[in-house]
Parts: sequence; structure tokens; C-alpha cells
Amino acid sequence: MKKITQILIVAFFIFTTINCPPDEKPKTNPLLFAALLPGTTASASVATPTLSCGPDIAATVNTAITNVQCTITPSTATVSSSGYSITPSTLPAGLSFNTTTGVLSGTPTIVNTTRTLITVLVGVTSSGRAFSIQTSFGLTVAGT
Repeated sequence: MKKITQILIVAFFIFTTINCPPDEKPKTNPLLFAALLPGTTASASVATPTLSCGPDIAATVNTAITNVQCTITPSTATVSSSGYSITPSTLPAGLSFNTTTGVLSGTPTIVNTTRTLITVLVGVTSSGRAFSIQTSFGLTVAGT
């Protein structure tokens, strides 16, 4: 959780007396004033957005992987103009990762039974704050 520091505003009332004819009781009129108290702060929590690209992917050679989508929570978070990035930058032959949409797709053409760890990083803005979030998942490509 990130903390946002804000200035605390204190409100108070001042009552003024309204002159009345001699046979009536004086009336009061509350006026609302607000004052900033220097050096005082309040904290509000802003949840760090999360990124999920699903569980590990067990693909099969020459069989298409369709639209494995990375998702950001909350859905109101917006992806920065730099988009997504992945490590390693070279995926198994036949696969691609769309850095604008966060979608992994393609047809793997080479067997790779060793688990490849793919880390996805993205910059997002949520609740007016900038975040850099990442997640990792594994990818294996089995033979037919």
C-alpha cells in the first residue's frame, strides 16, 4: 500500500448575534469557517494495482496459443504509453508478445520442455498515482 499525504482541514463555527426588537430574544447565526493547520497530515491508502498473466502455460509444438491475456486490477488502471515489456525478450520460436495489449499468442514450432520463466513489466496509473508492476509465469512446449 502507498500512502498519500494530505493537509488536514479543520472546520469550526462562529456564532454571531443578530439584533432583535426589545421584546424578542437575540438570535444566533452560525458561520462556518475552515482553517488549515500547518504541519498536520492525514493518510489515505491507495491500493497498488496487480498484474496477472495466468498460471504457467503448457503448450504443444505446432498447436496455437491464442490470446493469453495479461490483466491489470483494478480495471480502471491505465497502461502507460511505453506499454508492456517482457524478459527474456526472445520467446520460443513461433510465439510473440504484444507490448501494447499484453497478449501472448502464436504457434510454437520447437519443443522446449525446460520451463522458461517469462517476466512481464508494465507501468500503470491508478487513482492518480504511477506504478510499475510485474508478474512472472512459466512456459513449456511439449512435443506431439
